[in-house]
Amino acid sequence: ERLLAVCPNPAWRLLVCLARYGGLRVPSESHALTWADIDWQRKRIRVPSVKTARHPGHEAREIPLFPELEKPLLEAWEACPEGEPTSSTASGPPTLGRTCEG
Repeated sequence: ERLLAVCPNPAWRLLVCLARYGGLRVPSESHALTWADIDWQRKRIRVPSVKTARHPGHEAREIPLFPELEKPLLEAWEACPEGEPTSSTASGPPTLGRTCEG
């Protein structure tokens, strides 16, 4: 909680939460994540794995969309203009919400 409190913006909080609560590898898995990987209805996240993608059947894994991840993901989602793609910029970590913040 102390680390989340000092994160400078929602993009950094999302990155910390993805690593801490989702177990995503930073930067390979967290940076490869897109909005299409989030299944809000099933409360699941498809995590593309660059590290294991060369092995058939290991291109991605699925994790639960834990409550600790849902709030920062929703904050990032709400900050995005409709149809906004995700990509990296110089203002924070290249995660889902990054392009949408500014």
